[in-house]
Amino acid sequence: MLNRLVVGVDGTDAAARALDWAAATVGPEGAVHCVAAASPMIEFGVDVITGDPVGYLAFLEGHLAGDWTRRVVDRVAECTVELREQHASQALIEAAVEVGADGIVIGSHHHRALSIAAIGRTTRGLLRQLPTALIVVPEEAQHGLGSDGPVVVGVGHGEATEGSVWWATQLADDRDLPIGLIRATGDAPVFQSNGLLDVLGYYLSPAEREQWTTREVARFAHAVQENSDRALSVDVDVRSGLPAVQLVEASRSAGLLVVGQHWSAISRGHHVSQPLRYLLGHAAGVVAVVPEAAVHVP
Repeated sequence: MLNRLVVGVDGTDAAARALDWAAATVGPEGAVHCVAAASPMIEFGVDVITGDPVGYLAFLEGHLAGDWTRRVVDRVAECTVELREQHASQALIEAAVEVGADGIVIGSHHHRALSIAAIGRTTRGLLRQLPTALIVVPEEAQHGLGSDGPVVVGVGHGEATEGSVWWATQLADDRDLPIGLIRATGDAPVFQSNGLLDVLGYYLSPAEREQWTTREVARFAHAVQENSDRALSVDVDVRSGLPAVQLVEASRSAGLLVVGQHWSAISRGHHVSQPLRYLLGHAAGVVAVVPEAAVHVP
């Protein structure tokens, strides 16, 4: 797993970090497919201003095959580059499908408006149509997978959690990595809860809610051990507080924090939940968002 990765590159420091992380993760026997996107609107604007219909694309192609990707060519078995005349999110999605990528890697290229962290348009676009795991590399990340800590899975409710736990278990098995599970009890008003179980749990006594949560996490820990091909030792961490805040804290010591993407039939994937936006905007470690499409049960 994570031996073939599509990486979004655009010449920024964020993209360079993402590419470094991807190269370190796939290793000398893996492959990275570097994708740059030429936005049709920007391309049209440059064409109108300069009168040169090919100059902008030639500029991007030169940097893509040169200084943007030169840093990893000798670190992997296969490094390919591609310039697509599309919006960035669509370019990355289509490239990932075509090359059969294990994941899409991007830098945490979010902006801060009024000192409030917010994910960027490309990240939002990817989350609405994810065909495979989305891996977001923040400023603090220095090394590839397995260098900075265990694989930690955020445990919530429903199929999203089932899928992310299964995906993380296969990854930990494949890479011989330790694995942990974290679940926040969600001491929060009902309108901030993640689902019906959280709504019900909020009205139970704190002791009963904690016992209920502990039993649920223990069930997932047992599932991890059952699905593993080796004797995995699973670290279980049950915390009180808002899940998004606790996951941000957990990301500081995790080599990879894995969360499932809760897909709403009402919004049909067009709405990115507030907890996920908060996590991706504030995480100090690398986060993998696993959609249902990325889970292939044998």
